[in-house]
Amino acid sequence: MFKCEPTHTPRTVDIPAARAKYARERDKRLHPEGQKQYVQPVGELADNYAADPHMPVAARAPVKEDLEVAILGAGWTGVLAGYHLSNAGVTNIRHIDHATSLEIRE
Repeated sequence: MFKCEPTHTPRTVDIPAARAKYARERDKRLHPEGQKQYVQPVGELADNYAADPHMPVAARAPVKEDLEVAILGAGWTGVLAGYHLSNAGVTNIRHIDHATSLEIRE
């Protein structure tokens, strides 16, 4: 097993001051109302979130195929799921993500 050596921190770095600075920056971004700070868009605004305004929706023929695994979402967890599945020998995988028109195939 690989063992890492402790990180060498230069003596000129003030660790308590750095931690305090990061805590202050984090506090600037926290909102006391939590998830309630977000509102549900309605009316004309709701339409803006249905699609990417910079990429028109292009019609295409449906994709029909037999798969071993369909991964819904191509974010970090979806990509990692595909990576680990392919390492485990699964070869017929498709990532399905509505946010991208890019096809990701293992």
